[in-house]
Amino acid sequence: MASIKTTENSKNLQFNELLNLLQKNLPQYAIPKFIRVLRELKTTSTFKIKKSEMKRIGFDISKTNDPIYVLLLHSSEYIFLTEEIYKIIMNGKYRF
Repeated sequence: MASIKTTENSKNLQFNELLNLLQKNLPQYAIPKFIRVLRELKTTSTFKIKKSEMKRIGFDISKTNDPIYVLLLHSSEYIFLTEEIYKIIMNGKYRF
């Protein structure tokens, strides 16, 4: 999973361009399967990113209001993670 901080609406992001860039520069196993779009990164008083909270939430859409996008197997684009897709992933139909 990767997180992107932006002031833009997540619908305006160019996920196809991002995926092309990732595929050109990273090995297949290193391309993030999930992307969370954040308005702000939560930090400690010493400005360290609170990664443990993001890890705990993972891609569970019931625990966050942040939009999450997923790159499904044999897919060429990131798609918005809906409740239906989340349930299918949790039931093991999609494997990563």
